[in-house]
Amino acid sequence: MNLRTESESRPTISGEVLRDTLRLLHRGQAMGFTTDEDEPADHRVKALIDELRRVKVGKEHAASLQQILGGRKADAGTTLDAIRGLFAALGENPIPEREWQSLLNFFDAQQLAILLRISESSVKRYAHQVRHTPDHIATRLHWLAIVVGYLTGTYNDYGVRRWFQRPRQALEGRSPQEALQDDGDWTPDGEAARKIEALAIANIGMTVT
Repeated sequence: MNLRTESESRPTISGEVLRDTLRLLHRGQAMGFTTDEDEPADHRVKALIDELRRVKVGKEHAASLQQILGGRKADAGTTLDAIRGLFAALGENPIPEREWQSLLNFFDAQQLAILLRISESSVKRYAHQVRHTPDHIATRLHWLAIVVGYLTGTYNDYGVRRWFQRPRQALEGRSPQEALQDDGDWTPDGEAARKIEALAIANIGMTVT
């Protein structure tokens, strides 16, 4: 299987495989697994797999995908299963020590504190690992990384920040940031978070207007 995306490369994969590969890479990047965006998609996936092995996330799916990238024959369905399995594994495994640094590339400490409903000083302490990130904060942080991962296929860093500050009809005229504030001690399972995540998912594949 070849996941190259340059225009001069001979197309060898379905659009569905490429789409899900890019979604995987966006999620990984939002969670702090950075890869060189100038590299072909297959090189970026290999780099992501190497990083995931170090943190022991999605081992079986990563191994399967690595074999496919290495030349093992696989149909589109098998390839999609491996990609989607790894995508889901990332979604199920908060990694706060990476996610703090990643999200501070999108938000400043003040906005991140507002979104997470903690103090700006706490953001700095957790981000620099001066203090251990409490589980409930790590859960919110991970949710935020997941939402950012949905947005980065459409928006640049500035656009992601603004997305959280723009009023949305689906949120009764509030911005995502305001909706989280109004929800008090919010969790990813709460009404505001679920609506915000649905809005982010709806952006996949849409162009910015």
